[in-house]
Amino acid sequence: QEGDLEFYRGVKTVKANYQVPKLSAIAEYLETALATDNEISHIYLGIDPAMLWDSYRQNIKSWDKGLQEDLLPYFEENPGISFEIMLPYPQLNYWTGMTAEERAIVLNTYTNFIQWMEGFSNVTVFFVGAEQWLISNPGNYEEEGALNPLIAQKLMLLTFCDGEYQIDSQNVNAIFEKLTALVEEESGKSWEYPDLSPWNLVFWGDSIIGNYVGSTSVPGVVTGLSGAATYNYAVGGTQAADIAGYDVALPDMVEKFQAKEAGLTRDETEFPYEVPADKDAKLCFLVHYGLNDYFNGVAVENANDLYDMETYSGALRVSVQSLKEKYPDALIILMTPPFCCAFSNGTDRNSEVGGVLTEYVAAVEKVAKEQDVLCMNNYIGLGITEENSEVYLADGVHLNETGRFLLGQQIVWVLQQQGQ
Repeated sequence: QEGDLEFYRGVKTVKANYQVPKLSAIAEYLETALATDNEISHIYLGIDPAMLWDSYRQNIKSWDKGLQEDLLPYFEENPGISFEIMLPYPQLNYWTGMTAEERAIVLNTYTNFIQWMEGFSNVTVFFVGAEQWLISNPGNYEEEGALNPLIAQKLMLLTFCDGEYQIDSQNVNAIFEKLTALVEEESGKSWEYPDLSPWNLVFWGDSIIGNYVGSTSVPGVVTGLSGAATYNYAVGGTQAADIAGYDVALPDMVEKFQAKEAGLTRDETEFPYEVPADKDAKLCFLVHYGLNDYFNGVAVENANDLYDMETYSGALRVSVQSLKEKYPDALIILMTPPFCCAFSNGTDRNSEVGGVLTEYVAAVEKVAKEQDVLCMNNYIGLGITEENSEVYLADGVHLNETGRFLLGQQIVWVLQQQGQ
């Protein structure tokens, strides 16, 4: 929205709510804007090279002439204006619906367009359309080619504000090879994401789950890929262990949920979830804690009292038993914390009683086995290491969009194994 750019970039913005079909129409807009007395610092363009190529009947001479007459002169004549161009980001099925030859023609057109832009220092081109977290999640789109408002804003922040996902002649081949590999993997797979619409998934956890909303959050990815209904009660900064005076620990959250009392959730409202009366509905609780227990140096376990809620394992045990008693037919999944780079990649001890990160991971596996519930070992299963952490972690601790998509995808696969 216009207000987003004004708020985040401090520039008053006018947006044309019109899908421009050809360069001559873009030229009319630019001519009109530049003819005013307004001082223009940025011009943002959403350009689909494939659509423009078709508008010139796929004739290279007409294409070159159109660029040289209706677009490039504005870059050259206005060196003080930053022209920022967003290329398309269609859903994955747009690409999988093409033959390899058709896809090559589209990507060659994109490449040709990018090469034309190279000669202008005031032109930046962005392409997010090779990111699996974006194009593989139907939940990110309201319709073909149209993002939901939260994702549209996210792309604006990532590109126009943060400058990520720039594409040029130096990286275009690598980016398009990445896209091609994703398309070929999707086209060649023998499985489909399952229909989990009968499932109701309740999430508790820390910032890995709780710090994000919308279709790129972990619950949002699960819903987008499978149709499952998700309820996110995770709260950033929280831990499982119920230390005195800490009223948002896992046992407290479970107790408030069961009593339908107000609890500290993202919007600090009452838990709205009701166990459905529909006998075909399936209920699953997913629990993700451990990083803050580790960061805060919480004791992993009390050997003299396995149900000591001031320890990580004790809080998990108490909560799991409570859920099993109240909801005996529900599926419970305990998730371990993932790899993180903080505190020497999780090898430091943060108190005299605290363990290293892998001890908290092992504790989840132990409790899950004792209580006969499922365990997802995200420390190993997500495949995040020190060497590839920048691919999956935003800051060395929190999962970025790629990491959250991966975790959501793993959850869907685990649920698929439980029957539909």
